[in-house]
Amino acid sequence: MKTLILIAALAILSQLTANSQGCLPEGISFTYQYQIDNFQTNFPGCTEILGDVYIDDNGIVNNITNLQGLNTVTSIGGSLIISNNKYLNGFGGLESLTTIGGTLKIFSNDTLTSLEGLGNISSIGGIFRIEGNAYLTTLADFENLITVGAGLQINYNDSLQSLSGFENLTTVSGDFSIGYNSVLINLMGLQNLSFITGAFSITYNQSLINLTGLENLNSIEGSMIIQHNDALTTLTGLDNLTSLGEDFAIEFNDVLTSLTGLENLTSIGGTIAIVHNDTLPGLNGLENIQANTIEYLAIHNNSSLSECDVQSICEYLAAPGGEMDFHNNAPGCNSPEEVQQACLTSVKENVLQEEITLSPNPASSFITITVPGDMPIEEAIIYNHLGQKVFTAKPVNNMVDISGLKQGIYILEVVTKNRTIREVLLVE
Repeated sequence: MKTLILIAALAILSQLTANSQGCLPEGISFTYQYQIDNFQTNFPGCTEILGDVYIDDNGIVNNITNLQGLNTVTSIGGSLIISNNKYLNGFGGLESLTTIGGTLKIFSNDTLTSLEGLGNISSIGGIFRIEGNAYLTTLADFENLITVGAGLQINYNDSLQSLSGFENLTTVSGDFSIGYNSVLINLMGLQNLSFITGAFSITYNQSLINLTGLENLNSIEGSMIIQHNDALTTLTGLDNLTSLGEDFAIEFNDVLTSLTGLENLTSIGGTIAIVHNDTLPGLNGLENIQANTIEYLAIHNNSSLSECDVQSICEYLAAPGGEMDFHNNAPGCNSPEEVQQACLTSVKENVLQEEITLSPNPASSFITITVPGDMPIEEAIIYNHLGQKVFTAKPVNNMVDISGLKQGIYILEVVTKNRTIREVLLVE
């Protein structure tokens, strides 16, 4: 008899253990409050749901109002979709949930004001979508989230004032979009985000005035798009961004007055598009991008843009075969020829004296230096646009081999017995 009781007890324990390790591989949908209330009765020991979970009352009046019946669920192997709930104000009841293997989608919940209850989630394997929640004001309670596996989308949340709550988020794998959040004024809350493996778009945020909150963002493997942000005046916040893997588009930002904040950006892998930014006067901030990483320049329809002669643009223009489109900007930046002339002028203004002749200039292999009075040349020193010494030589018959230099604009310093003279050198 005791043996039978022991066998029965072990069987029950084994079943409970199996249930606690994984259940509902086909997933489950909740449309009514009673289904949530009876979950633990109907699925005893079910703490790790293997399939997808849908919580969607289809707008049925006075239906799903709380999720307390799910307070034993610790993980969801598939996706969690919470959408179209008219009377769900928060997510109390999901405090035990720590991981989601698939997508987390929080969409069109008409009375949702906070994400309270989701604060213990540390990882999301799929896309994290927070969209169309008209009364959501904050993303607080996501302090434990560290990684998002397939993209993050924060769009169409008309009352969202802050991204606070994402302070521990370090990596977004996939695309990241922040769009159509009409009262969002900055990006505070993303201070620890350093890496995005996909594209990053910041679009149609009518009240966004700067990009403060992105100070630790270092690398974006995809493109970056900053478009239609009606109050954006500066790109401050991108100060530590060093590389983009694809295109960089800054378009239709009506009151943008400066690109300051991009000074550490040195590499992109595609097009630079500066289009329809009506109050932008110059391109300062882009000067340190390596010209050989730019594939195309599209700079047009910026009615106040007259100063395009920053170093990266000048070097791109100096290189043969570079494709570009300059038009409908202010005088000085209306054509490649205008910009190239401005480049030569601006570099020469920084040269102390112009008393020597270089032939040829532009050059690609050898140059001949002619010095007033045929004074012997003791040394020729070449500096890059950052003022760094990159080349030193003793001319032979006033000739110097520059074939080892990359394409770009340089300053040649000629040292004679009595003086030091400088001139602009273009290497093609």
